[in-house]
Amino acid sequence: MLTDGSETGICLLSSRRSSLALAVARDLDSRGWTPVFLDLHSPTGETSAESISEPFPVFSLQFLDETALQDCLKQIESVHGDIRGCLHFQTPFDESVSIEERAKEELFQAFLLAKHLKKRFAVPSPGRGPFFMALARFDGSLGYGSGMKDPIDHGLSGLLKSLQKEWPGILCRLVDLDPGISESDAKSKVLTEICDADLMLNEVAYLGDQRRTVKLVPAPETAPSTKTLEKNPVFLVSGGARGVTAECVINLAQTVFARFILLGRTPLEEEPDWAVGLENQALQQRAIEFLKESGEKPTPQKVRKAVSMIEANRSISSTLMRIRNTGAEAEYIATDVADAGALGKILKPLIKKWGPVTGIIHGAGVLSDQWIENKNLKEIQQVFHTKVDGLNALLKVADPASLRHLILFSSAAGFFGNAGQTDYAAANEILNQAAIEYQNNHPDCRVISFNWGPWEGGMVNEELKKLFEERGVFVIPVEQGTRIFTESLLNSEQDHPL
Repeated sequence: MLTDGSETGICLLSSRRSSLALAVARDLDSRGWTPVFLDLHSPTGETSAESISEPFPVFSLQFLDETALQDCLKQIESVHGDIRGCLHFQTPFDESVSIEERAKEELFQAFLLAKHLKKRFAVPSPGRGPFFMALARFDGSLGYGSGMKDPIDHGLSGLLKSLQKEWPGILCRLVDLDPGISESDAKSKVLTEICDADLMLNEVAYLGDQRRTVKLVPAPETAPSTKTLEKNPVFLVSGGARGVTAECVINLAQTVFARFILLGRTPLEEEPDWAVGLENQALQQRAIEFLKESGEKPTPQKVRKAVSMIEANRSISSTLMRIRNTGAEAEYIATDVADAGALGKILKPLIKKWGPVTGIIHGAGVLSDQWIENKNLKEIQQVFHTKVDGLNALLKVADPASLRHLILFSSAAGFFGNAGQTDYAAANEILNQAAIEYQNNHPDCRVISFNWGPWEGGMVNEELKKLFEERGVFVIPVEQGTRIFTESLLNSEQDHPL
């Protein structure tokens, strides 16, 4: 407990010095902690220590300046001692701030804090272990109620749940305080959570006096549906030309007629003559010979690039052929799914030809798996760019009046958290909340966010598949997963997006 005298050390309060943060700081100070405010929103770019009306130091530095953050943490420790706790306060909601700015302010800041606190928290000390806690004021229901204002904020949940997996022995928790709770009551509840010895509980909500968390219940089996789609359905599919998303689209095309606009990053090009008919080792060997003939040194990177491009083009062409063989129509567009401006322009001819987009299937995603201390900001941003910015762009180019289906490929990593996937988990939790928000605002649209586990042949390579099997994690067979996808999309009785 905080009152037993065994706890000493610094508690960082990442906050704009709100009245709640000050109240919590005073209580921590009375219990033997040294509260230090970390203001990562300073526009000056200068690292400085200043005092406020209370006797608590405040360190201000330019936001997302990782070097300055490292120097600041060292300065704090040199003056005040070991850092043993961190409270990250959610910034109050501001409708004038864009999704991209919110993502940086609320999530990337927390990522960098966690990254550079890891080694500090790993140092053994007497008494209870350190803690990393994020405080939000969603709706007192962890975003599952009606008061969630911005899905981007819920990325904190994916981050904290994954940190819990990476940091055994450290309290990692998101606390959602109902905005209606008084400041005095909120302060008391925050301190209760800091004192909690249950390290397995990673998210808690307070609605009034109720302390709540998410509980899983079995979902009913999805019954085969005889429902057909609306007239002239047109699906816009990100990541739909290859892998798991492509298999789902093919299964849907085999069940009902539709038109599909597949989006991907790989340019679709005619296969070079030297590669025709070759596969695997023979293709790789011929790529080496071709590079030599072209006067280039066949480095492993160049060989992999040449072979990967050919295999990707073959996969895209195969997907288009398999869809068209069902009687459906399909076109492929190479583009950045998150560039709404370019996407809108390139879609105009197809929308004129086929009609408005009536369904979105967002399956695009990238992985950059690393422990939090090894991640860099660019990699984190790329994961968010594809998942979060991609969804935002897709919704911008589709007319909501015509949209009848919004299908998101989220991940169990987001819902449960997963070691090595803090960024992927956070991005997918945002997708889950975006699905809930869109369903609430557009009740006539069928919204589903699939929290998929690992698929055979998906983003799971053989090494990762072996790791999942060692953990007892079920890998989804393609035939079963695609059936679930199609039956869920056509089943109108499901009452919740997740």
